[in-house]
Amino acid sequence: MTAVRFGQRVKRLRELRGWTQKDLADNADISQGHISSIELGRTSNAGLETIQKLVETLETSADYLLGRENDRRPHPHSVLDSLTEEEAELVQTYQKLRPPIRQKLVDLLRIVYQSPDSRSEDTV
Repeated sequence: MTAVRFGQRVKRLRELRGWTQKDLADNADISQGHISSIELGRTSNAGLETIQKLVETLETSADYLLGRENDRRPHPHSVLDSLTEEEAELVQTYQKLRPPIRQKLVDLLRIVYQSPDSRSEDTV
């Protein structure tokens, strides 16, 4: 696997989420400069910790990033496969949001969930 190919895969997955390099850097706790170097193929050895952070953040497999397989899903059956269309749409929309907006949405959902009227009776 060349560094260029590795970088192309990282960039593709980032763009599929609608993220900027800064968004990926913030979510993966990697510097934006390092993300840029990876995507441009200037990093020949990203390091195990960086690869692990990218795998977790981009919800893929190391094998995909390293070019050992072409299936970018982390497992044969993605969690998204079990969601309704509406739930999947919510997840996909959430993934496109910038990190600060995501946090505001999570905070809002927690407030709404804490309201006794918001929960269905079978989850109380």
